Order: sequence, then structure tokens, then C-alpha cells
Amino acid sequence: MPNINLLPWRETLREQKTREFYVVLGGSGTICVLFLIVIHMILGGHIRAQKAINGQFRQEIALLDAKTREIEVIQQAKANLIARMEIIQQLQATRPMVVRLFDEIVRVLPNGVFVTNVRKEGLKVTLTGKAESNTRVSELMRNIEASAWVENPILTQIKNEGGDTGRVRDFELEMRQTMPKDETGSFIMDGQNGIGSQ
Repeated sequence: MPNINLLPWRETLREQKTREFYVVLGGSGTICVLFLIVIHMILGGHIRAQKAINGQFRQEIALLDAKTREIEVIQQAKANLIARMEIIQQLQATRPMVVRLFDEIVRVLPNGVFVTNVRKEGLKVTLTGKAESNTRVSELMRNIEASAWVENPILTQIKNEGGDTGRVRDFELEMRQTMPKDETGSFIMDGQNGIGSQ
């Protein structure tokens, strides 16, 4: 039987399989590298897109912050204007009240009573004056009680000008200014003095 040497054939087959293995390994590595590059590019594109979106959001947030600051400035200016308007309305509403107060003081003063000083603090009015007698001061207080524009007379001081023998009395009287209301609770209009319903 002849001897056949299979070693070169096996060696060739082994080398061929080794080459195929390295080719497959290299192809697999190349495919993996390409796959990683594609994934990196896709993720990089997503990251760049997200950064662009974030930049737009930051710009919009900056614009909104600027608009919010403008709105706050406008709201502060509006609040200041409203406060000024309220003060002006209060002044407009109370302006005729001073005229009405002096008119009412003249109406409630009886003969023999003279006012030398009028002091007003808010709604509190203090009258200082002279009267011919205590009866005249009592009549003044009754007239104030009967008035619709002033109320609550309180005599804080009364004394004789010339001691016990003097007839003239110095007095100080406090009262409160009011505005009359009708049955519905609305302020009554006074056409002569321009006082309207509030």
C-alpha cells in the first residue's frame, strides 16, 4: 500500500481556515467599528439637535424673563396710578365736605355764641369760642345733635372769662362730621354744595 502524505493538505486547509477566521474576525471588527461610528454619529446628531433646542429654550426663557420684568414694572406703575387715583377721588369726594362743614357750623350756632377757632382732624372737629351763657352752649349742643351733617357734641372745656362775675364763657367743644344717608344707605345728594352720593 502506497504512503500518502496528508500533512501538506491539512496544513493548507488549516492555513485557509485561519485566513478565513481572520477575514471573518476583521470583517466583524470592521462591522462593529462601522456600527459604533454610525451610533456615535446618530447620538451626536441627537445631542446637537437637543443642544439647539435647549439654546432656543434659553432664548425664549430670556425673552419671557424680560417680558415678566416689563410686566412687573407696568403692574407697579399701574398700582401707583390706582393709588393716586384713589387719593384724588377721596380728595374730590371730601372737598365739598369742608364747605358743607362751615355752612353747617353757621347753621347750628345760636345767637350769643361766637366761634374763634375751628380745628379739623379727620372727621373730628374742635370748636373754640365764646358764649354769653352756659344756656347758649347747651343750645349749640342741641343744634349739633339735631343736625344731619355733624354729631356727637362733647364739651371739653367751659370757663368764665372774667372769673365768677364775668358773663362771657370760653368753651371748647368737639364734634364729628358726618354725611346723611337715605333709607337705602346711600349718601344724600346736596345740590347746593356739590356733594353727591358716594
